[in-house]
Amino acid sequence: MDTKQNKPDTGREQLQQLISHLVEGVLLIDPSGKITWANKAALAMHGCEQLAELGVTAAQYHKRFVLMYLNHHKLAARQYPVARAVSGEEFDDVRVELTLRRKNSDFRRVLVMRSVLFTGAHDEIEAVAIVIRDETEQVNAEGRFERAFAVNPAPAVVCRLSDTRYIKVNRGFLRMTGYSSDQVIDKSLYELDVLREAEYREQAIQSLQQGEPIAQQEAILRVQGGIDKFVIVAGQPIEVANEACMMFTFIDLDACKQAEESLKRSEEGFSKAFDLAPIPMMVCVEPVWRVIAVNAAFESVTGYRNEEIQGKTVVEIGLWEDAGILAGIRDELHEGSGIRNYEVPLRGADGIMLDTLISAEPVTINDDACVLCVFEDITDRKR
Repeated sequence: MDTKQNKPDTGREQLQQLISHLVEGVLLIDPSGKITWANKAALAMHGCEQLAELGVTAAQYHKRFVLMYLNHHKLAARQYPVARAVSGEEFDDVRVELTLRRKNSDFRRVLVMRSVLFTGAHDEIEAVAIVIRDETEQVNAEGRFERAFAVNPAPAVVCRLSDTRYIKVNRGFLRMTGYSSDQVIDKSLYELDVLREAEYREQAIQSLQQGEPIAQQEAILRVQGGIDKFVIVAGQPIEVANEACMMFTFIDLDACKQAEESLKRSEEGFSKAFDLAPIPMMVCVEPVWRVIAVNAAFESVTGYRNEEIQGKTVVEIGLWEDAGILAGIRDELHEGSGIRNYEVPLRGADGIMLDTLISAEPVTINDDACVLCVFEDITDRKR
């Protein structure tokens, strides 16, 4: 008889030993509101070491701990999960911020609580359990992400993968596009298409659907006023509030495109002026002075054809009989200024030496350091 009576107690002790090692916290409360047991995880989540520190009853628990929702709304005593469970209410995933009521305490935890009711044969409540999950680190990480995301000057939006709707946007994206936050949040990726005319759009969409990184690629983004903007877009899978998302980041290419167009126009203008100039001109790439272009006047005076000498160095062509001439010109240029009317003999294509005055100036063409040389034929004058 005694053995049978001990079996339930033994089983309860074993169950408590098992629960005591759970990562989740567990509080046991009797119908009168007395807190009868807590595992180590539950104590640690409340900053306690002993059961008595929680308070003997639900009322004392309220006096020792302050609970607030994450919107900073403070809970009344009857709203405390412990009090709601004792009153027989079943609830899931109540997320609260817990702090100690005593002064000068910086203890803070974000806890998610749910109730479990144990009933007897006649549906009367015999005991109540509060199961607790600590989400402090996750909430702190989310907070750090929110702050970093908001102040990051690089334009970015976060798209939820389950329905491809935007759930976050930063100021950088709003400045780049001219949209307001309301014009972006909750819009579908297919309404505000950040992958529009992307280089590898199909592959990017497939990566989005599978939650995989999207490689950097050029795209055209439709911004406020129906204007098209050239961007580089990339996607990085992240998790926000336990939901799989994709964070898109952007580089505004408009300034680069405008600079490219301006440079192209400038180079086209330079090319036309170079070809039509009535005096001989030559462009060489430093440091070996490899010829990349000569104009029609240079061809006429020297007899060299552009296609014949293009890609060769001035030494290979044999423009100057004395190697010291090139060295002298280089020294003058390296001092930081161009040279003007430097008298040098120039060998023509037929081998005849021409008396010339050379002027040279460092220039940059297609990001290459070059030298623009202008020649004046003074052969007849010298004679």
